Amino acid sequence: MTSFTGETAVASAFDKGSKVKWKWGNGWGHGKIAEVFYNRISRSIKGTAVTRLATPDEPAYLIDDDDGGRVLKSHSELTLE
Repeated sequence: MTSFTGETAVASAFDKGSKVKWKWGNGWGHGKIAEVFYNRISRSIKGTAVTRLATPDEPAYLIDDDDGGRVLKSHSELTLE
């Protein structure tokens, strides 16, 4: 995990390349972090605009999921594997 001080991230952000999981339906989604964001971020995923209000205390992550897609998740939605 990466920690920052001052004007950058205070929370322990997950590193690019980290394997993570998140609740998805009745189970879990799994993937690997491709990018980390500390400011508001929007991405088009499967034709839908997805936005996360990322901050230094609550980073957002673009994740390559194990099913071949991409998801955008907030730090609080994820658990390290």
